[in-house]
Amino acid sequence: SPLDQEEIREILTLQQALDRYLARCRLKGRSETTIQGYQDVINRHGRDWLDRTLDELGRSRRAFTARHTHITLNSGPTTANQFMRAFRAIYRHARRFDPDLPAPPTEVIEYNPEYRREKIITDWPGWLAAVQAQKNPIVRDWYLFLAFTGMRKTSAGAVRVRHVKLDRGFLHVPNPKGGTRRAFDLPLSRHLTEILAARIAENEARYPGSPWLFPSLWAAKGHLTQVYSRYLPSPHVHRHSYATGAKAAGLGEYDIKLLLNHKITDVTGRYLHASMLGAHLQACQEKVTAWLLNQMAPSAQTTERPNEGQ
Repeated sequence: SPLDQEEIREILTLQQALDRYLARCRLKGRSETTIQGYQDVINRHGRDWLDRTLDELGRSRRAFTARHTHITLNSGPTTANQFMRAFRAIYRHARRFDPDLPAPPTEVIEYNPEYRREKIITDWPGWLAAVQAQKNPIVRDWYLFLAFTGMRKTSAGAVRVRHVKLDRGFLHVPNPKGGTRRAFDLPLSRHLTEILAARIAENEARYPGSPWLFPSLWAAKGHLTQVYSRYLPSPHVHRHSYATGAKAAGLGEYDIKLLLNHKITDVTGRYLHASMLGAHLQACQEKVTAWLLNQMAPSAQTTERPNEGQ
């Protein structure tokens, strides 16, 4: 019978394994940004391996050590780690269906140390002055939006007007980091709602038909993706600063995670249902905005004092 016949083993190349892994990611609802990240890092640093079989690569451990070192020296330690993690995910996925593959060759890798970015905004009055000095009002409002929500750069730029519910005080984020399964409703403070209402009204007058909250400064039908300013920090610094401000405003750990749409992995957290906490999270958002506005007031700026005894 067919069951008694030896199963014919399919030998995959890295390209074939990559295609299957990315298809699986899409079925699981992973974001296209994440999927594109896997595609880019493999194509950029492993292009010469795409036609090699996983069997061959699995037995080439020294090649992985050499490749990790090469990428570290030429593209940086974080990129080298990212390539190895991407390959590991692809290889492990293929090995689930082909247990005869060798152990993952990435097991020999000593990953480079990675350090968290600790920088946050401390001079809020100076930050506000730099934002208000922006010539383009879209850029100005984009920075204000980052500060009062802590959203990631990609998600912030891709906000559509139809997802902003001004009358109900929230923003629906249908495809955040993690994909559609991580969709959530972000409460908006009254202060930010007023800013966004003015932005939407101006967009209707200056960019009729644009679906984006922050239309692109260059592409007629696109949206804002990145802004570089020598006087203002990166979007991710704004996210760190928002989280720090939320803690300073007295919010609990779960409240901060829900507002930032961080995954909650502990047992108690998995019992929380954000959809039933709308009013509570709205109040939390108001607290964060009030704290930030207080910090942005000129009187909030203080001079550093030396330690006593110096």
